[in-house]
Amino acid sequence: MAGGIIFGIAAVAAVVFLVARKKETVSAVLSYDEVMKYFIAHKNDNPAIVKGALLKEAVGGYLLLTQTFLDKNDQPVFADSKGKSLGCKRKVKRLDNELLTLFKDANMIVVE
Repeated sequence: MAGGIIFGIAAVAAVVFLVARKKETVSAVLSYDEVMKYFIAHKNDNPAIVKGALLKEAVGGYLLLTQTFLDKNDQPVFADSKGKSLGCKRKVKRLDNELLTLFKDANMIVVE
């Protein structure tokens, strides 16, 4: 199980490169509600998608958050069923209390 999680984390981290070319959403605060709304709105009809991941990275005076979708094996799903790219990056100054609590000392959270 731990090996699968570590492999999944490495695979999700690879999404950062693919999502980097997308337009960033810049905001002062990122909320848990915004994260969930994105996952719900962009899940589309791809049956491979079973969960989402949010990665956090400190960059200068900002946090860089990458949202992506995962399959049942914790592998990234890069496109919806029509081939449209999935995932986004957000540059924020801070996270709301709910996200801070979920992240604790981690750099990634997974939502199902």
